[in-house]
Amino acid sequence: MFELAVIVVLIFAIAYWAILWQMGRRDDVLHGQFVGRDPEPTPFGGTPALFDVTHLKSLLKIIERDLRG
Repeated sequence: MFELAVIVVLIFAIAYWAILWQMGRRDDVLHGQFVGRDPEPTPFGGTPALFDVTHLKSLLKIIERDLRG
């Protein structure tokens, strides 16, 4: 029974790795550098600008990376 549990965990790990590789997230697979989430905007306290230049540039870099992969 223990061997079965170990095999199942290994299968899940390999499947997760393969899915990340197939999606083009090779940096995450090879180096473990996962992309962090942006902080959630607060609805009432100091709303951030929707068209922030740095935010748009980071989105453009992400889109370019996905298109290259």
